[in-house]
Amino acid sequence: MRNGQLKPAYNIQCASSGYFIVGSYASHHPSDRYTLPLFVEKLTKSYGKLMDKIVADAGYESEENYVYLEKKG
Repeated sequence: MRNGQLKPAYNIQCASSGYFIVGSYASHHPSDRYTLPLFVEKLTKSYGKLMDKIVADAGYESEENYVYLEKKG
């Protein structure tokens, strides 16, 4: 918020393949950077493998996420 207040809300993530939504994830985390590992784990459980490519904006950028993705292969 521009006034520095945090309002209770949900943070929604979506995954797509081609033109189709193949996964979604809702969390209470105010920042995207905390949702990436949780969402990737959910997608991996649903599909049995890690996606070939993960495209995300700068909101997901953190050293922890880079290390996590490097370990996942």
